[in-house]
This record gives sequence, C-alpha cells and structure tokens, in this order.
Amino acid sequence: MPIFLLYLTGERSPLEDPYIRASFFGLEDSTTRADICRSVVEAIAFCFADAAQSFGDTMDKLPELAAIGGGSQSDFLLKLIATVIGKPVVRSEGADTGPAFGAARLAAYSDDAIAGADLAFQLPTANRFEPAEMTALFERLAQFRRLYAAIKNIN
Repeated sequence: MPIFLLYLTGERSPLEDPYIRASFFGLEDSTTRADICRSVVEAIAFCFADAAQSFGDTMDKLPELAAIGGGSQSDFLLKLIATVIGKPVVRSEGADTGPAFGAARLAAYSDDAIAGADLAFQLPTANRFEPAEMTALFERLAQFRRLYAAIKNIN
C-alpha cells in the first residue's frame, strides 16, 4: 500500500519546512482507490503523531485529546489518531462546530461578555476512541517519517 506525504503547501509545525511537497510513494499497478484513500487518511493521523511528539513530556500529562472540526466526524480517522498518539481521543457533542464555537467564545471574552473561566466549558463527550494494537500502522508511521527524511532536500 502506498505512503502519502500530504504536504501540499509545505509543513509548518513541527517540521517548519515550507518547501516540502506532497507525494505518493509505493504506487503499483495493483494499487486500488481504497489503498490511495487509506494512505491519505493515515497521513493525516501521522501528521498528528508528529505534532504530538513535538510537545515532548507535555503530552504525558494529558489523559485524552479532544477532536473538533470537520475531521472529527470520521470515526476511522479518530481511531487512527488515538492509536498513533497512544492516547484516547474524545469527540464532544457538536464537535463539528467546535472551531466556530471556540472563536465566538474568545471574541466574547475579549469583549468582556464572558469570564475567563467560561472558556474552560466543555460540551459532553459523545464518543471515545481508544488506542488499538496495530503494529502494521506503526511500521507505516516509521516509513512515513523515513520518506520525509529521504526527500526533504529535494526541491
């Protein structure tokens, strides 16, 4: 199955590499659409793994991670993210509108319409995704990282 580097416009954090570009590696004549789609979703999870790794020991203190936005609607993606990060991922009620809700709360706070403590309000958890034992996924994550290292200086 192919590996996808999803850096369509470079990568900001944690790689700080504006010049890297997207690519598929390992395409064969037997590669299916499903293989390509899965490699794209895996790449999203792998980027989350790289970002989480960049936080170092800080991640150890978090019991779980919250997912918001459009991608939070994919059970498959959230399960992959939980697995590669090694922490449960929770989806709250209304997670798809979470970014807009958060921005509105920050605007209200900046206008003194709500107190700082109100920013900590969390909606009830709708779903919880636990990390799974997926050795093959970790092997693919390692390949993803090696592939980036191998091509990062090719412009």
